[in-house]
Amino acid sequence: MKEELDALRALRVFKVVQFDLQKHGNTRIFNSRFVNEIKGKTTTPYEKSRLVIQVYGDNGKAVILTQSPTIQRSSQRLVIALAPSLIQIPGKQIQLSLRDITQAYIQSTTLLQRLIVARLPKEIQ
Repeated sequence: MKEELDALRALRVFKVVQFDLQKHGNTRIFNSRFVNEIKGKTTTPYEKSRLVIQVYGDNGKAVILTQSPTIQRSSQRLVIALAPSLIQIPGKQIQLSLRDITQAYIQSTTLLQRLIVARLPKEIQ
């Protein structure tokens, strides 16, 4: 969790502010939580935490992109299935690579179209 928070802070994704009734009185305040998972179960397992803002039931979320710009697993398999036929094109050097970009969504250069105010997760209050 500390690693996730440090990365988010370094990218200036959020800032912690004291609640002020005058300033935040009419603002909807969302809950947040950590989602903890074990990744790499078939290779080298490691723990991974994500900070999630719980905005279900919010009509304004329609204007906010919530998915990471990553390739789906089915698309990865399609590329791998087609790769052998592409490698055999005369005069062409084709190399197939797969990359994993950590924090892909938050490295976006597009700013949100609105302010999201959330409570700190219980683990860091």
